Amino acid sequence: MSTDPMPVPGQRTVLVTGAATGIGLAVARRFAAEGDRLVLNYYKDNGELDAVAAGHPGGEAAVLQVEADVSDPHACEELVRRAEAAYGRVDVLVTSAGIATWGPTAEFPWEDYERLMAVNLRGTYACVRAVLPGMTRRRAGRIITISSEVALVGMAEATAYAATKGAVIAMTKSLAREMAPLGVLVNSVAPGPTMTPLFEQSPESQDPAVQAAVPVGRFGRPAEIAGAVSMLAGPDGSFFVGQVVSPNGGAAI
Repeated sequence: MSTDPMPVPGQRTVLVTGAATGIGLAVARRFAAEGDRLVLNYYKDNGELDAVAAGHPGGEAAVLQVEADVSDPHACEELVRRAEAAYGRVDVLVTSAGIATWGPTAEFPWEDYERLMAVNLRGTYACVRAVLPGMTRRRAGRIITISSEVALVGMAEATAYAATKGAVIAMTKSLAREMAPLGVLVNSVAPGPTMTPLFEQSPESQDPAVQAAVPVGRFGRPAEIAGAVSMLAGPDGSFFVGQVVSPNGGAAI
């Protein structure tokens, strides 16, 4: 008999930040296909989430779209408040919202550094903190942070970005130790080079040598990353605590 208190796929409420594009959008589509109620956060409306809602097997009533800048802790609290008002609870949080800026470290603008830290690190922390009261009260929940394999292996001219993602991994591990006894399982997915709009802006995406250096010989697809997130959020993720799952094609071994 299972002792996992988590609702099964199709009966969960899943909150995804940064859901309008890239990995976040792929995650939203994956959970929509599984029939879960969705709370989809976006920073700029691009119409993609309307399509997710229109195609949801539960209808548009099963998808709540919320505009919010996750770098604002009060906006994160309001995001969770609206999710709980609509569906009663948040069972799964996926912190996909993130930005990336590259450049030589000695010349990197301080305003870019501050924005990276605000969105990637503070935004993740604020959203996590906002869902914890409900999850710990029910003694059930899954939190999946989105980090990066860059935090594991480094990347030239991506020092600030790597710092934010490395901090997310450290946060995930510490939070996992704190929350597991309370029934909340916390893990991170650290994607390798994946063909998202964000990655396509990087110098690496245009360099054939970078792709050739990935052992599988190609960059990842957002749906492949969403599969790892789905596993950690579902019954097969019930023994994962504080782990960094890195679908990366062998870019980091």
